[in-house]
Amino acid sequence: MTSSSGSRHSADADVADVARLRRELDAARDDLAVARDELVVANDELARSRAALEVLAGEVAHDLRNPLTAVSMSLQMLREQPSVQGDDEALWMVERALAGTSRINELIEQRLVTPGTTG
Repeated sequence: MTSSSGSRHSADADVADVARLRRELDAARDDLAVARDELVVANDELARSRAALEVLAGEVAHDLRNPLTAVSMSLQMLREQPSVQGDDEALWMVERALAGTSRINELIEQRLVTPGTTG
């Protein structure tokens, strides 16, 4: 009888272990489902944030380019003035300022316009 009671105890322990493992597995599945739902929410929020950032970047680029274009056009007109054409130092300063506006425009393109384009 000891042998059958020992094997019955072992079988009961195995059944209890299986039941415990099933509960743990169910709990892990529930945790995974919650984590998946949280990830979906986070991805949706990230997509909304990215879209808002792209809109903002476009607005900033536009707001920066307008005065930059005015400065660049004024410098180009200044460069054509006879008093500047006849003064090497003044011409050099105007050319340097124009190069600066060009660099700023490139930065706007690289940092604000290009990342926001899709496709």
